[in-house]
Amino acid sequence: MKVEGIQAIWFKSTHSYPIWCLHSIRNHRCFTVSGESAYEADRSDGVEKIEAAKRVKIGVYFATWWFLNVIFNIYNKKVLNVFPYPWLTSTLSLAAGSAIMLISWATKVVEAPNTDLEFWKYLFPFVSSRVYDFVFA
Repeated sequence: MKVEGIQAIWFKSTHSYPIWCLHSIRNHRCFTVSGESAYEADRSDGVEKIEAAKRVKIGVYFATWWFLNVIFNIYNKKVLNVFPYPWLTSTLSLAAGSAIMLISWATKVVEAPNTDLEFWKYLFPFVSSRVYDFVFA
């Protein structure tokens, strides 16, 4: 069933009575049905807290990525000052990262991504441009 402004309709069971929830773009309303009576409970405050927590989580991921990227760049500059072979250093770094991921996927430490031919067709132009950038920069 499609209702304007409603993203999803889902069923949640709590205690011994069911709760029907409608999740819209702006708010979250639940209807509790017990016997013949029904009432509506506004749960938009809980949804806002969950969305704020997701934003904080993404912010922490971004800050962590940025911090580790800065450390990597400093370390990489120090390595290239001592061992001036950037192609070899990059190749060894890529090989080590690939080996770590293959071992992680083989031992099921990390779930391997599910990809199909459409994914690779979509990704190919981006990968080609990055290879061009690395080779000719």
